[in-house]
Amino acid sequence: MCPGRIAGEAAQLAGTAFSELIPPEAQVHLVNAQRELFLALKVTIEHHARHAQTEERRTRREARRPVKIELE
Repeated sequence: MCPGRIAGEAAQLAGTAFSELIPPEAQVHLVNAQRELFLALKVTIEHHARHAQTEERRTRREARRPVKIELE
């Protein structure tokens, strides 16, 4: 089972109950809040991905540097 599919099905089931129980004005407010939450999650993931790429580049750059060997 795909987690995305499960989340989609859960959202669909919640959506039908949502429209029956929540007034339209509140629905608009909650949908906007959900959009902001997903945007924050997206930005957080992008930030961590960018940070991981920077660390990987730095590690590769350091690995290419010659090592100083002391002679007796």
